[in-house]
Amino acid sequence: MRRRASPTSSISGRRGAPPCQAEIPDLAAFYAAHRETVDFYAVNLQEEAPAVQKFLTERQAELPVVLDAKGKASTLYGVRAIPTTVVVNAEEP
Repeated sequence: MRRRASPTSSISGRRGAPPCQAEIPDLAAFYAAHRETVDFYAVNLQEEAPAVQKFLTERQAELPVVLDAKGKASTLYGVRAIPTTVVVNAEEP
């Protein structure tokens, strides 16, 4: 991921988890409103790209999704429950 010198918001979750499903409209709205000033990535845990794309298409949600099949992002940011929102300072990894 290439980042700008701006805040970054990252969400970790799975499409099958009801709380993750419920927040998708809000996440898509946030992305649409702030896409020019905030580097935003939704991080999907342990799912394949076709299933994730189908999920987003069905919900008419436009937002960038990074697949984290091995859970590296979750480990890096100490995610213990989903969904989790992580806001990273522009100077942090």
